[in-house]
Amino acid sequence: MIIEEYTVPGSIDRKIPHPAEPADARPRQPSSAMAPGCYMLDFSVYKPPAEYKVNHTTGGENAKRWSMYIEENTQFQLKVVKKSGLDVDGTYLPPAIHPSIADEPKTDMKTAMLEAEMVMGGAVSDLLEKTGIKPEQIDILISNCSIFCPTPSLASMLINKFKFRRDIQAYHLGGMGCSIGVVAVGLVRDMLKAHPNSIALFVPAEITTYCFYPGRHKDFLVANAIFRMGGAAMLMTNKPSLYSRCKYELQHAERVHTGQDDACISWGPDEDGINGVFLGKDVPVEAGKMLQAVIAKKPPRQPVREPAGAPLGAGTGPRPPPGPFWSGLGRTLFALCLRGRRRALVTPKIMTWGQYAEAAYRVFGKKVLGCDWGRYVPDYTKCMDHFALHAGGYAVLKGIQKGMSLPTEMMLPSFASLRDMGNTSSSTTWYSMAYMERFGMVKQGQRIMQVRMGGLVCRALAPGAGGLLSGGRGVVPHLHAARAGNKRLTPRAPPPTCYQPA
Repeated sequence: MIIEEYTVPGSIDRKIPHPAEPADARPRQPSSAMAPGCYMLDFSVYKPPAEYKVNHTTGGENAKRWSMYIEENTQFQLKVVKKSGLDVDGTYLPPAIHPSIADEPKTDMKTAMLEAEMVMGGAVSDLLEKTGIKPEQIDILISNCSIFCPTPSLASMLINKFKFRRDIQAYHLGGMGCSIGVVAVGLVRDMLKAHPNSIALFVPAEITTYCFYPGRHKDFLVANAIFRMGGAAMLMTNKPSLYSRCKYELQHAERVHTGQDDACISWGPDEDGINGVFLGKDVPVEAGKMLQAVIAKKPPRQPVREPAGAPLGAGTGPRPPPGPFWSGLGRTLFALCLRGRRRALVTPKIMTWGQYAEAAYRVFGKKVLGCDWGRYVPDYTKCMDHFALHAGGYAVLKGIQKGMSLPTEMMLPSFASLRDMGNTSSSTTWYSMAYMERFGMVKQGQRIMQVRMGGLVCRALAPGAGGLLSGGRGVVPHLHAARAGNKRLTPRAPPPTCYQPA
C-alpha cells in the first residue's frame, strides 16, 4: 500500500505565469528551501479514444467468437465488474483485447508495445504541451510498468520517441505492482537531491494488453475484469527559475516493505501454464494490514550514528530548541512527537498541534489516571484537505475509508476515478488528482494525501508546500498545492487525450 500527501504552498500570492503570458510578469523569488526540495511543475493523465470504451452488454456477445470464451466465466467477470464499482459502459480497453474490436485477443510483446507508445507517449505529449517544457530540457527520466518490461526498456522507447538528450539519466522500474506509481516518486526525489537545478519526467503506466489472461481460472480472471487502460506523466523539478510555476511540493516520504509476508498478488502461470495476474481473496484484508503498518505501527529501529569525536552514547537524535516554551508543555508535546515518530511512519508528521494535545491527554489518562482508553486515532480530515486513494476496487476503497475513518465526501474523487477509468494500476491516484483539479476542489495551501497499495512495499509522503509520495504495498505521499492567491486550481482546457471525468 502507498499513501501520498500533497499540499499547495500558501505563500504564493500571485498567478503562476504560463509560457504564453507576458514576459513582464514579475516572477516570485525562490525560497532557500528550493535547492533541496522536490516540486511538481504539472501532471497529465491519459484518456483513451472514445472507440476504446467497453460496453459489457454488447462486448459479452462479441466475445463469443473468441476461442477462450466460456459463458460461466463471462458472467463471472461481469459480476466482478459490477461489484467492483466500475461503470459497465464507461471504462477503456486497448484494441488488441477489446471484445468489440479484436477477433481474437493478442497479448504478444509487439502488440503490447503499441499500447505502451499510445498511453505513455500520449500522457507525455499532453504534459509537455501544457507546461511548455521542451524534451531537451529534461535531465532525468523514470518510467514504470510492473509486468510489461521489454528490452530495450520503456524508458528507451520514450527517449527514441521524443528525442531526449543523450546524457539524460534514464531508469525503468518494474515488478512492484500498483504502488510503483508512488514508489518511483521517492526515486525522483532522491535523484533531484543528487542533481540540483534539474527537471525530472516520471511516467507511470500498466500495459493491459500484456497482462490479459486468456485462461479459465477465476482467480486470474478477476484481473481481466478490473484492470483497464491508462497512464500518467508528471514533471518534477528543483530549478529555482521554475518555482513560481510549480503546482505542488513534495514534503515527506515514508516507506514500509512487507516482502516478508506471502504475496496475495502475483504474476505467473496458472495450472495450465498460462500467464496471468493472480489476485487472492485476501487482498482487502492485506490492504488493511498494510494501511495500519504505514500509518500506525512501529517501523524497524534505525541505527544511531555518533558524531565524530563524541563520547559513546551521544547520538544525533533531534533535541528541542532552546526557549521558555520548551520548559513545560512544549517539551511534553515534543517528547510525544518523538514517541509517535517511533511508533508510526506517517501520522505524527501530519498531525496538528491540537491533535498532539489530544494525544498527550490520552497518554496522560492511560499512564497516570489509569483510564482504559484505546489507541488514539486522529481525525485525518483535520490535518489533510483531500485524499487520493488507490482505486483498486470497491472493497479496497471501503477498507481504506474504514481504516482512516474518512467521510463519504472525501472518497468522491477515488470512487469517481474507479467508476470512469477502472483500476489503472500505478496511475490510479493521479486520475483522482485530475478529478480534483477538474472540478476546482484544490485550493492554495491545501494538502493532498495519496494512498496506494500493490507489490510488497509501503511508503508515505506528506505535503506542506508540497507533499508525500512513495511506493510498495503501503505508501503515503503528501503534496502541497501551489497556485496564485486563494483562487481554486482551475486548469486550462485539457487537450483531447487528457482525462476529463464524466
